[in-house]
Amino acid sequence: MTLTVTTRGGTANNAANATTVTFSPASNFAAGLAVLHISADNSSSGGSTNNISTVTDTLGNVWVARLLGIHDVAAASAGIQSATFTTDQSAGLLTTGTTITITFLDNTQAKSWALWEVVTNTANAQPVYLAGANATGQTGTTAPTVTTGTIEVGDACLAMVAMEAGTTQTYTADADATNGTWNAGVYFEVGTTTSGNCIGSQYKVQTTTASTQTFNPGLGIASDVICSWVTVREVVRKKLALGGVG
Repeated sequence: MTLTVTTRGGTANNAANATTVTFSPASNFAAGLAVLHISADNSSSGGSTNNISTVTDTLGNVWVARLLGIHDVAAASAGIQSATFTTDQSAGLLTTGTTITITFLDNTQAKSWALWEVVTNTANAQPVYLAGANATGQTGTTAPTVTTGTIEVGDACLAMVAMEAGTTQTYTADADATNGTWNAGVYFEVGTTTSGNCIGSQYKVQTTTASTQTFNPGLGIASDVICSWVTVREVVRKKLALGGVG
């Protein structure tokens, strides 16, 4: 039983006074579960409420909000919010021709996102969302961190850090190799300082021993951050018995 995780792109946008942002995958999905991590200004009134509302696509897939994070530093757009959405692509596989729309409840300036595909290599099986959590937001840190729940062997963990920062930020990926190795990951940034936004995301497939994992990337500039993680498990579909008894 093996899961394969592949980046399908991501980017950043700094359009002021926008309640939606659209994008397309950088490459075509083959199958499986799509996982979308989102980072954005905490743009609700007062900045205390996560206002990342929905994710939709032109194929009609249902996107489920798995995590909604908020780190409020007492003012709108002064902190950071985050979200993780997934879809099983039951309405159609995402391709470079698919338009994905993220909708916010308030005008939002700086935002960034990372898109992943998780597939199974086992016949008659599918990858499913299992669990996840946000860490408590951190103010002005260069050492974002989150510790997961216990991850079983074979499960995939996809982690992200949402940052209020800009293009002067530097990101050092977590290289921990305990019970699996974090991949090199993806990183996207836009804007300047508190008017900017960044996201870093990596994955690890658990090997050898069930355990918790820590996600500890490094930053060059102290920033307000939220870290989060989700796990995906390979589930074998049950076969229906044919015929009757007698």
